[in-house]
Amino acid sequence: MRVYEVVYMLLLSIVTLIFGIAETLSGIFKININYIPPDVFGGFALIVISLIFLRGCILDDEAYLFVGSMLLAIFGLLYVLVILANAMDSLISRNGYSFAIRPEILLLPFSVLGVLSIRLGDNLKDKTEKLWGRIK
Repeated sequence: MRVYEVVYMLLLSIVTLIFGIAETLSGIFKININYIPPDVFGGFALIVISLIFLRGCILDDEAYLFVGSMLLAIFGLLYVLVILANAMDSLISRNGYSFAIRPEILLLPFSVLGVLSIRLGDNLKDKTEKLWGRIK
């Protein structure tokens, strides 16, 4: 694994761990932290994703970067859909809408970069050649 992938995974691990702990603590103890929603389960999900990234740093394996980035991207997209559903609800019911950004949405571009940093084409080609021999 390349050095910058390990550093990138370590940074994502630290950032998601900080956001996960902050979300969990604000949900359990009803602490008001700016820009951090009180969401216990979302915080646990971020902590698990952080541990996946950390495990990838320890084992020096690209698969953990791919899986952690995919999970982070899925959670980010889910929260984008929640925001869009809330906006549609407020539009239909003609109520005011307060836009609340979540840390998962802020981490979405970084998770996409993590997925794109994997050399999927090279890995797939190497694995195919090992299984089926050289393709002509």
